[in-house]
Amino acid sequence: MNPFKSSPTQRLATWAEFRDSLPNLTEAEQIQQVAEYWAQCPFDRWLIEPTAPETWPSVWELLYEGTYCMNSVAVGIETTLRLAGWDQSRLELLMVKEVDNISSEYFVVKIDGTHILNYSYGKCVPVEEIQNKVEFQYAYRWAGRTYAQAK
Repeated sequence: MNPFKSSPTQRLATWAEFRDSLPNLTEAEQIQQVAEYWAQCPFDRWLIEPTAPETWPSVWELLYEGTYCMNSVAVGIETTLRLAGWDQSRLELLMVKEVDNISSEYFVVKIDGTHILNYSYGKCVPVEEIQNKVEFQYAYRWAGRTYAQAK
């Protein structure tokens, strides 16, 4: 069953259970599980203004409302890993622009500077595999209460 198609309270409970299960896995398994979990998320209209992180709804709000976009899925991926125990310095929300499709810009999650989630649904992709396919624009890191521009 797709956890994103249940009731608001069930979506939140399922996500909490999922997050709590991650520390029992290896890091590679956690990454794969998170990629597969968020790949089930249906997209709606664009919800997140990429350059205004102070206006972004929290993942709890997104899940409760049941509305998502590609950018909010990246935020969901980053938040899931961080709340599962990953150090925030290892995770970065990175805006990419596809070279062959100039109108296609969206957030991906860069892990340890070497791997990308939210580029290919349900998969973790090495940075080298996509570096000729996208332009890396700007990045954000979690800063305690919101995201801040990465340096």
